[in-house]
Amino acid sequence: MKKIITVLAFGCLFFTKIQAQILPPDFLCVRGDTLFWDVPVNTCGPFNGYEVWASQNVNGPYTLQATVTNQAQDFFAFINPSGQQWFFYLVSNYNCPGQMALPSDTLDNRPPEVSPIESASVESGLAVVTWQPSPSPEVFAYVIYRETPIGVIPIDTVFSGNTFTDLNSNPETASESYFVNALDRCGNTSIFDLKHTTIFLTAAVNPCRQSVSLNWNTYQNWPNGIGEQQIWVSENGGALVPKTDAGTGAAGFEYGNVTDGAAYCFVLQAVEAVTGNVAKSNQVCVTADIVQSVEGLYLRNVTVGPADEVEVTWVWNTTAEVNEVQVLSSNQNAGYQQVVTQTPQPPLTAVNTLTDNSGAAG
Repeated sequence: MKKIITVLAFGCLFFTKIQAQILPPDFLCVRGDTLFWDVPVNTCGPFNGYEVWASQNVNGPYTLQATVTNQAQDFFAFINPSGQQWFFYLVSNYNCPGQMALPSDTLDNRPPEVSPIESASVESGLAVVTWQPSPSPEVFAYVIYRETPIGVIPIDTVFSGNTFTDLNSNPETASESYFVNALDRCGNTSIFDLKHTTIFLTAAVNPCRQSVSLNWNTYQNWPNGIGEQQIWVSENGGALVPKTDAGTGAAGFEYGNVTDGAAYCFVLQAVEAVTGNVAKSNQVCVTADIVQSVEGLYLRNVTVGPADEVEVTWVWNTTAEVNEVQVLSSNQNAGYQQVVTQTPQPPLTAVNTLTDNSGAAG
């Protein structure tokens, strides 16, 4: 029973505290020279008016510009022929002795401030945009714009949070570019800030160099620039793990020592200096069909026959992928000339023999 009494006592104290304050109008926005608000609910006493206070300095001093005496009115036109910047707040004037009249938010007559994009990244095959909230208190939503072949167009409006996943994006085939504008209830939007573009990564196997060439568009318009570009690699379906830093300015990298027949997937992850904001590329996968090089090649024997034919015997690895064998000859250990060629047929043998019947040994 004591617990119930304690809760009721707390609830009464909280109710008394709320009633001891006169709520201001919910100051929504300023469009042109007109202030808009939602009317408050105050039941403590008779209504006198909504006071409009203004200053050309956000820190004041503020002076009373007008009192709106119609309790249902939710706007006020402020005469500002020179178009100067002004700051405003509203106060509800009720005849409620002893109760504090709270001020509204302070808004100015300028569009909302920008909401800088933190990253345009690729997650699960879709473009994901994250931004900083606008510092303007009148902002209630964010308009997302995407760059298209016909221009920059609005694609959605976000009313909660500061992240947007573009379900119609296709960053696996090309980069996607975005803008984010802050929006107030009067329809005013912030100016366009810098464009952010997803990283599009491509990969190509170099069969002879036994490597994979990676290329991408470097991330642009971070205020602090790129701190690092991490190359993440998955082999044969394993987890992606960071393998190397490609450097801050690189737009390409050769990933070497790949294994023939192995499946590789790559993601480039750019990291902003100072903030640590991350932008990931699309994931690209290849199978390493590489040329097996000749290893352990050496001449085992050279013999000359009675007709000046030369028999050359050599050894190599049987896994090598060879298109042509050339035998070169010289009588002074310089200026070697090709004297015979052969196209070996798989499977290769470890010990091989070729005969030169050109008579060069004579």
